[in-house]
Amino acid sequence: MFSISTIGLVLGAAIVLLPLAIVVLASVAPPGSVGIARISQWTGENYRNAWEKGQFLLAFANSTIVALAVTLLQIITSTLAGYALARSRFWGQQTILVIVLATLVIPFQLLVIPIFLVLKWGHLINTYGALILPTATSGFGIFSDATILPNHSS
Repeated sequence: MFSISTIGLVLGAAIVLLPLAIVVLASVAPPGSVGIARISQWTGENYRNAWEKGQFLLAFANSTIVALAVTLLQIITSTLAGYALARSRFWGQQTILVIVLATLVIPFQLLVIPIFLVLKWGHLINTYGALILPTATSGFGIFSDATILPNHSS
């Protein structure tokens, strides 16, 4: 009736989803209880406490501001730089494109301390600028725009 692959998939899904189900059931248990509570004891108090004490709305607003700013800046910088590299012909154009491409192989962990020092020098520590400026441009965005734009007619 059921194939071995179907049984294997259902068993695998159960193994993957079981820890998630345990966490959800433990989250609706009354505070201080150990284990999984009965349905009649379920409460949303843990979620209310997390919302109020964890300042979720502030964290969500901060994340939204940073994400929108980074996205907007990356679109602007990648499009302008990619357009210039794709449509303009100038001396050193290929060299610049290779340098932009080479930035993709530099791990971000290698840049953390120099970026921190620049942000500290610019008095940007603990500001939105410290989160937004290091990711305001993207080598991948510039390279992809520079390689895609010449293929589109003007």
